[in-house]
Amino acid sequence: MRYPPTNTPYPSIDSFLGEKLRKNEEKLAHEIAEEIKETVDRYYAKHNKAFRDTHAKEIGCVKAIFHVNENIPSYLAKGVFVAGRSYKALIRFSHGDEKPDAADNKRGIRGMAIKLKVPGPAGHMIDQDFVMFNHPVFFLDNPTGLLSLLKAKNSRNNWLIRLFHLPRAFWGLGVRGLWNLAQMGLKRQISNPLMAKYFSVTAYRLGAPEDKERKAIKFSARPIPVGTSKNGNGFPWFCCDQEGGMPSNADADYLRKALRNTLAHGKAWMEFMVQPGTETLSVENSKIKWDEKVSKFIPVALIEIPQQPLDEEEENTSCETQSFNPWNGLPEHHPLGVVNRLRGVIYWAISEYRNQKNEQVPPQAVTGKRPMKQRAFTIVTEIKDDETKVKEEEKHLNKLKKYLKDIGDDIKDKTKHGVIDFSKYNRLHYCCFVIFNKDKNNEDSDPPVLVFEGNIDGSPEEFLQIMCEKNKHFLSEVYKHCRGCPDPKNMTNESLISYLLDHDEGYNAFYVGHPGRTVAEIQREKTLHERITAFLQNKKAVLAHRNTKEVRQLIQEEVCKEPKINWAKTVPRSPFHVQYKSLIFGLLVLGAASIIYLFFGAPGWFTFLFLVTAYGIWSRSGAYGIEASLQEKGGIILWIILFLTINYFVWTYGWVGFIILAIFVLSYGIWFYWREKRDVILEKRDVIFWIVLLVGLSLSMMGFYKLGSLSRAFFPEAVGIFGLPGLSILLMLAGAYGIWLYWREKRDKQDEVQWDLEKIKEVQNPEDRQQQNHLTSISYLKPGPLRLLTLRVVLFLANLGARLVETKGSLAGIVTIHFARWVIIDGGINGGKRLLFFSNYDGSWENYLGEFIDHAHKGLTAIWSNTRLGENRGFPHTQALQGGGALDEQRFKFQVRNSQRTEQIWYSAYPELSVKNIGNNKKIRDQLLGDMTDEDLREDITDKDLREDMTDEERREVAWLRRCEAWLRRF
Repeated sequence: MRYPPTNTPYPSIDSFLGEKLRKNEEKLAHEIAEEIKETVDRYYAKHNKAFRDTHAKEIGCVKAIFHVNENIPSYLAKGVFVAGRSYKALIRFSHGDEKPDAADNKRGIRGMAIKLKVPGPAGHMIDQDFVMFNHPVFFLDNPTGLLSLLKAKNSRNNWLIRLFHLPRAFWGLGVRGLWNLAQMGLKRQISNPLMAKYFSVTAYRLGAPEDKERKAIKFSARPIPVGTSKNGNGFPWFCCDQEGGMPSNADADYLRKALRNTLAHGKAWMEFMVQPGTETLSVENSKIKWDEKVSKFIPVALIEIPQQPLDEEEENTSCETQSFNPWNGLPEHHPLGVVNRLRGVIYWAISEYRNQKNEQVPPQAVTGKRPMKQRAFTIVTEIKDDETKVKEEEKHLNKLKKYLKDIGDDIKDKTKHGVIDFSKYNRLHYCCFVIFNKDKNNEDSDPPVLVFEGNIDGSPEEFLQIMCEKNKHFLSEVYKHCRGCPDPKNMTNESLISYLLDHDEGYNAFYVGHPGRTVAEIQREKTLHERITAFLQNKKAVLAHRNTKEVRQLIQEEVCKEPKINWAKTVPRSPFHVQYKSLIFGLLVLGAASIIYLFFGAPGWFTFLFLVTAYGIWSRSGAYGIEASLQEKGGIILWIILFLTINYFVWTYGWVGFIILAIFVLSYGIWFYWREKRDVILEKRDVIFWIVLLVGLSLSMMGFYKLGSLSRAFFPEAVGIFGLPGLSILLMLAGAYGIWLYWREKRDKQDEVQWDLEKIKEVQNPEDRQQQNHLTSISYLKPGPLRLLTLRVVLFLANLGARLVETKGSLAGIVTIHFARWVIIDGGINGGKRLLFFSNYDGSWENYLGEFIDHAHKGLTAIWSNTRLGENRGFPHTQALQGGGALDEQRFKFQVRNSQRTEQIWYSAYPELSVKNIGNNKKIRDQLLGDMTDEDLREDITDKDLREDMTDEERREVAWLRRCEAWLRRF
């Protein structure tokens, strides 16, 4: 039986099973539905999407099979409960809150809704839904109480209305209802949605309406203990009904991750049970639990949830287009009781209302969650020594090389080696296994080492745990050749993970070409690009007569109505360190200044605070702001007038002037925000940067007036920061270091060894087979603690710049690097250190090195001038860590080639995509429904585009059309 949303009689009652209609029940049901629509509207205004009024957050949507037991009692074998039958099922696990972004680590109920596909009338397949949550009772059996509660809740800003309705709600719910409501709201967290017990709460009929033996029932689902399922899978018995099992550090999406991890490693089973009703058990009062001493739950079916991936967003949200309703189903499972009758009106009304809002309103972008952070691991392990009598092919080193090489040669075809398929790891961007042999020219160097390096989404610990569970045999076969590895016979996942993490060297500097872009997003955005391109090709004749704005709107409509790509409506946030990089940089500078102040004192620290804040907020992306402001008509004159005016007010009137300054800045900011809202051409950050700099300079000028004349401003500023003693010490240390560096650079001998043709052939062999390449380099640090200190400081600054400045797919102007990493490890000459460098890049080796020389030679020189390839084989001659070095192009390329090693395995998750491709696909998604104010969408508007009689609105429309045109060129 299925009630459509409109023009349908109110659900009839089955008096034989004890149903009783309440006074004005139908009228109250429709009023409740109208109140609930306000909740939908409230969250629609916030998220641009109409969510369910309760259980809005989906924990996970899984495919399952519903197996009816062979030995089901005959009096229960009705409706879908046909002995031995199996049905395909879809299960939605949910958070009980109305908030679509509710946190899993907060208390409250959790839901489980099952949708079966069953044969209906005339052989058509229909839905049979079973709706449950993890609490045995409800708080309601009176529609009047629910309506008053909703009215009080919706009167958020009107306390008089709230005070009027709350007493009526409390009276309608009663003491037991309020107690149940409190228990549901404060219910402790579960640790896994597959490990909880769920209840229908309300009663249902079992049997056709004309069946004289029909019964009222309730149903429940619980996890199956280990060993009782068909294949022995399941959960330990003690896990069932466990509350509070969630760890204290669980995040807001803990249950979604727990569900994903469980089903990534195997299937799960649950047991579906029925509790037959009796004459003493009420079908109308859902506030009272049916006594299991009177009627026990009887198992009737097994729910098999197969192993399946849940990482893809379209998988996780595939239930969102489905309606889970107790009234979806066969007449033999007719819902009973007042709560279910209310649902018969409310669920359909809200479902129809949600669909109308989501379909009719113009598509808008929704800001997604903050993305998963990209991280790196560098696992360095020594390879075991061999006895002298061991045959060459039996040595650990040679056996390991062969094992890895066989896999690496067929990395794209798992069927050839049958060992591991890296593409199954949907958090893995790149990885490589490479063996560094013992230095033939240095007997004191460390033994050969194996390096396993990877670039991943999330933490290395989580990734290695998944890898151990999926491919433990592969890892044990690799690391049994390495020192300190647990014995393969007694090896557990925990011991292997611990061993790998103990040998993870991490990185000293790490660059990500596309921060915040997960593997799944990169691959999905590629699909989005392809689908839109195909749409444009197929509709070429139709679109030829549309302007660019109309074409973009048609693309938006196509994306929003296509379920497989409508995830693109959600625009992911930038990573925290990218979005707030200027603030972080400013805080770091302030922190460093504060430390200096504590040691040396700073008489002008208040001035310095504002000065550093102004400079700290500066970023490379906003550097043009002050320049653009000054180039406007009258900009320079206005800037000078405001500068002098603000200084006059502050200097003359003290704190009163400061307040006037604050009011001015605030007012100007509000005005500019309003101006930016109505004018798509301007950029907000232009003037914001100018204001901040102006304030900083004005306040710093106050300090200069107090400390000395304007002509001596820089000296008092330095004294104010460091104090005279500190400044003297720093100057002495800097001078001593400069003399030492000059002396060392004059004595260092550069490498004169040209390419070893045999070695070069080996490293060139795997190159240029696809769009991407991988570079592995190892070099030795020059002797002396100052060299190591210098390198660590340079890499620290490089890492800081990579994380806070170079965040838009360009490393010092090089736009071909996906990931790059520098790692200092042990094992150098005479007990020194070694420097590892790994890079995944686009294009050829020659172009890659050429870009480095053209755009980043100073950074290269500052890093590698502290290294050498052996005795008297140093980096090309440098001056003060900056001059020379990499500019000696031929010697530099010799150095790089001679430091290169060939990896045994190298894997890329998206070998056909360049950094520019990924960035372009990201902008297609971001600008599809979102912001169109990026710099690269700015188009010069010529005199042909504009007329003198144009209004401001017409001019903005021209600018918008040009931006749409620029966006379409991305395809």
